[in-house]
Amino acid sequence: MEVAMNRTMIVGWLALVLAGCGDDGAGAPQLDGGAMQPSDAGAANEAAQFVAAIAAEACESAHACLETEVSFEQRLGSDTRCRAHVAASIAHVARAVDDGRARFDRARVAACLAAIDAAVCELATPVAWEAWPAECRAVIAGTIAPNAACDASVECDTGACVCGTCEAYVARGGACEDGPCAPGLQCASESLTCEPVAAALRRGDACEDFHACSGLLRCVDGVCRDGRERRTQARGEPCDAENLLCGLGLECDFDHGSVCVGPLEAGAACDDMLEISLCPEGTVCHGIAGEARCSPPLARGEECIGAGRADPCDVGLWCSYSTGRCEPVRALGERCELGEDCHSGVCEDQVCALGEDAFCS
Repeated sequence: MEVAMNRTMIVGWLALVLAGCGDDGAGAPQLDGGAMQPSDAGAANEAAQFVAAIAAEACESAHACLETEVSFEQRLGSDTRCRAHVAASIAHVARAVDDGRARFDRARVAACLAAIDAAVCELATPVAWEAWPAECRAVIAGTIAPNAACDASVECDTGACVCGTCEAYVARGGACEDGPCAPGLQCASESLTCEPVAAALRRGDACEDFHACSGLLRCVDGVCRDGRERRTQARGEPCDAENLLCGLGLECDFDHGSVCVGPLEAGAACDDMLEISLCPEGTVCHGIAGEARCSPPLARGEECIGAGRADPCDVGLWCSYSTGRCEPVRALGERCELGEDCHSGVCEDQVCALGEDAFCS
């Protein structure tokens, strides 16, 4: 099994982990600031809109909360790229509803979207569906009974999909060998029993070390805070990586006096080590050192290894290590060679997978 760590960081920033999801075409889910719009097309269509709404909320929160040690675009790509990647990582949830293997509960959607901000800012964007907030997981209810065949855990009415079979969760104190630990528990290495995950410092908790807080929170003045509380600096004002963060759309230029700079216009010269996030939507900073500009992303098949930045490819593509060109990121079940080939970040037996069968023989 090949697991892509950098792509997982995207989805896991919450990989995460749908090409074209950010398009505004007729087939795109209708979003209004991340909120799902009413639909008469049935549960399957609503589930697809739900996935897109989750992606929009998660990326908006990550953008607002992310610290400046690594820029939003370096970590997550543009907003469009972020939404597409996060939506793709949980697209199987909508397919489970479409296939009749799970039910969609519209009444629970609002609670899910309200819970995402804390989940992303305090815990970082989840990769696996099972790691998203309980309020979100409650929207999709599996219909597959224990001991019956399954393709993914979201299909199980209780427990998780283990090696193709729905197995009941093991409660606190139960033996790890008896099945998957329930959400919020993990297998303790010494006792080999399911025990609570260690509590992390959350927003508002007292702290000492700058990196002691969970997720995207940072310890400032002895309290865990997110980026929104520290984004106080306007263009041209002094900034740093801890207390004085630049407002959204700006970036701290540490190489030229530590002041807030940006945004740039399409075609403007840019530094692909600093000003990636300053290029406008629809462009990326790429080009050889000293000649990089905010330019349209590279299309499928274009050479990208020498383009200056790690991933100058368009939404739904990545710069393939094996070909040196922009290649499509693959969906579940499609052929792959590396984890980076897949939205899920997992390549098993040359097929993109969820990774739930990683320990099956």
